[in-house]
Amino acid sequence: MKTLIIGAGSGIGQALYRLLPEADSASRQTGYTYQIDVRDAATYPNFTVKYDRVYYCVGTAADAAEMMDVNAIRSIEFLRHMAPCVKDRGTVMILSSSSGSIARAVDKLSASDVHYKMSKAALNMG
Repeated sequence: MKTLIIGAGSGIGQALYRLLPEADSASRQTGYTYQIDVRDAATYPNFTVKYDRVYYCVGTAADAAEMMDVNAIRSIEFLRHMAPCVKDRGTVMILSSSSGSIARAVDKLSASDVHYKMSKAALNMG
């Protein structure tokens, strides 16, 4: 199976890449198969491979505007760009931390927690 991990430079994506070292990988960092920044369409690769599985693990916990931009809007744009690169009956999995879950306790949330949850909920809806 041909696998691609987007966001393999840190967090969940990096842990997944350690489990699947044969996978192609993409990150803003150097040393990966593809160098991308979901905020910049000019960095979107023109994939020559069709993938069976794509794991999407991109996210940020910066300020509210950047969280919504990266975690939702740009991610959805990038995933649309990726669609032709996934084989028929292939799978795209969007992975995120449980701290982005709406279901987690909301009684003592900071403003940044609320924005993070909103951005991840927007990505899930997209």
